[in-house]
Amino acid sequence: MRRSLLLLCLLLLAASCASARRSGPVNRADVQRGENRGPSLHHYPGEGERVLIVGSPGISWRIFDVPGFGGLAPWLQNRGFDVWVLDWRDLPLTADLDAATDWVAAVMDQLGSERELMVVAHGLGGVNVIRAGRRDEVVRYVFLAVPGDLQYPLDPVMDFARQDWNAPHRLSEARNYKARPAAERRLLDALLFSYGTDPVSPAWLERQLTPVGPALLNDLAEALRRARWDERFEQGLASLTAPVTVLVGQTDAVAPPWQTYETYRKAGSQTRFYRFFSRALGDDREYGHVSLVVGKDAVRDVFPFVEEGLELEE
Repeated sequence: MRRSLLLLCLLLLAASCASARRSGPVNRADVQRGENRGPSLHHYPGEGERVLIVGSPGISWRIFDVPGFGGLAPWLQNRGFDVWVLDWRDLPLTADLDAATDWVAAVMDQLGSERELMVVAHGLGGVNVIRAGRRDEVVRYVFLAVPGDLQYPLDPVMDFARQDWNAPHRLSEARNYKARPAAERRLLDALLFSYGTDPVSPAWLERQLTPVGPALLNDLAEALRRARWDERFEQGLASLTAPVTVLVGQTDAVAPPWQTYETYRKAGSQTRFYRFFSRALGDDREYGHVSLVVGKDAVRDVFPFVEEGLELEE
């Protein structure tokens, strides 16, 4: 009898472990474009509507699921969504801006081929989503800190991989829809200021900035300097017809509110929603660029607006 009870306990433990494994992210490195394989996807299975999260090239997918803290991906899964997070690590480092955009389009087409798709994009990841243009399979967009005016200061990330993290660096600060110069500080301090105060260590955040390698992100920054992507970006933004939600932090110096407002204003969709997060609107803190997705208060202040954006009706 005792042996039977022990066997039953072991079987229940094994089933529990299997269930836990299924509820976590599942790697799928099978995004195809023609005969070529590109970025992989991390899957957070759910029974509800399908959501694709796209972060900035050059920044780890882990920004949406911080070990020991969590993040937007598991939060949406817990809300019942079927969540997929794009992982740029398998994108060839020789890829240029158009190649990155085409891969994002391939991911949306692949995930949307089975069922309707909603897209949540952060930072430069949203620029690639917009440049991909209207996709009929995408029924809603939520853009977090995605600028609609491409002539904007990228001081914190311009050529960051070629700089000394401890070197003095001047960062433009965003206040009341304007950018103003700030005192010099370490590059890492400048990045963290823009990102906001987060419950993750600076060392961990630093590791998330270059898992793909610096080449791709620096190429994107260089393309921005030359304004090489304006036409495709502007046309793509105007072509969007699905409901669009735009969210931004008041102290975001990478994509400040006055620039992300252009995403809201220029989107072709008739159904649009815009909000920036600040103490002035009753939020408990001033949000920066990455604190929108990993800030300790984002779960309470920001994530519910992401969910509302995923339910926005035309």
